[in-house]
Order: sequence, then structure tokens, then C-alpha cells
Amino acid sequence: MRGRPGRLLEHRLAIACGYPHPDFVLPYMTLEQMSDVIAYDRIEPMGEIRADYRMAQVCLMLHNLIQMQRGDGKWTRATLQDFMLWGPKVSSTKPIDKSQSVEEMKAILLTLARPKKEKDS
Repeated sequence: MRGRPGRLLEHRLAIACGYPHPDFVLPYMTLEQMSDVIAYDRIEPMGEIRADYRMAQVCLMLHNLIQMQRGDGKWTRATLQDFMLWGPKVSSTKPIDKSQSVEEMKAILLTLARPKKEKDS
């Protein structure tokens, strides 16, 4: 089935419609309706692929936040592909040079959070 991506789409469609197998839903669809489903799936994938994408986004965010908190300035930024369960596995993690230290960031934030002094009129 890996060599037949159209058949995989048919199975995802059947599951999304609540049918156990594509043979139960395909006889009721016209060619135009199936073309619409294919076009929709290209724009916004249905089924578990979309859920995998959302979970990879959450994992990516958590990874990058935790790496930033290390504080040694040598953290690596991951990409979305690093957390995808499917698709090509391409590791493109590179060390990120920090342009500000933690102390500099704190000083900037404290300056922004400090209340402004009222001018005497």
C-alpha cells in the first residue's frame, strides 16, 4: 500500500467518514467528489497526519524552550521535521549564537516593566 498513495487517502477518507473500509464509502462518491477530497487533502490533510503535525509543533516548541533555558549559549534549535513521525528524516540542528546574555535580557525586561515617572506640571 506504500506505493499507492491514492489508496492510503481512500482509507483515511473512510475512517474520517466513520466507515471501516473504503469499499463502503467509494461506491457512493462520484469522480468529481473524489477529486474534491484529493484537493482538500492537499491543502489541509485529514486524519492522523494532521494530528501528527500538531503534536510535532508542540514538541518543537517545548524542545526549543527547554534548550533556551539551559543558559550556556550552546543550545541547538530543532526543526519541525525532527519531530515528525513520517516523512524524510533530515536533521538540521545547528548551534545558535546568543547575541544577549540572560542578565542583559533581564535588564531590558526590568526597564520595560518599570513604571514611568509622572512629570510635574
